[in-house]
Amino acid sequence: MEIISLDKFKETTPPFDIGLDTQHHHLVMYSSTGELLGAMRYLPVKKNEGHARVINAVTRESGKGLGKLMYFALLASFNEMSLTLSPDPNSVKGYASLIWKHLWSSPSILKSPLPWEAQRDNYNVGDADLLTVSNPNIPLRLMKKIIKQDPQHIRELVLTKQLQPHPYNYAYSLSCEHPLGTSLLNIIEHRRVSFEEIYAHDQLWERRYLAFREPYKKQFR
Repeated sequence: MEIISLDKFKETTPPFDIGLDTQHHHLVMYSSTGELLGAMRYLPVKKNEGHARVINAVTRESGKGLGKLMYFALLASFNEMSLTLSPDPNSVKGYASLIWKHLWSSPSILKSPLPWEAQRDNYNVGDADLLTVSNPNIPLRLMKKIIKQDPQHIRELVLTKQLQPHPYNYAYSLSCEHPLGTSLLNIIEHRRVSFEEIYAHDQLWERRYLAFREPYKKQFR
């Protein structure tokens, strides 16, 4: 499979189909020959209506642009539903960290901190090193001192908005002006994802997770 370029995507005929099940919170992507290329699960955040977190995402191949395409497709659909998206609430592993790094730096992605009650402590405190990414206006030397302080102090700084939260505690959305959104919406079919498709997703996840266990955990920087 050739690498899929998001920049050129709208100029080409997509060799795949995307199905989105908003009732069961599932997205699947297939090749034109019916091969499962990737799948995602997401769940709404009960404490914050209008927001969801990725629970599980996997692609058949890495380095082909499939992951970015799936995320952009879900974000485009979320725009229509007035939803935003954030990473897995427990951990971000493998190539997913590269996807979120791309989304964080992309000018076509809008970002805003989640409400305090929807933020995850395992990111703000457990992975405090990445607060240097979300707080670029604070000198690095000072940030290094802050993140070495008592966890409760870090929580208070984020709660009082003296510090921006971890990048994984942000809400992400696709700019409505981005032409890719319309192109993706034209190929997304809103339908029910079958149990067979969910099983195939689980099998693909197991194979890929075991093959690429946390190879890029700290690649967000």
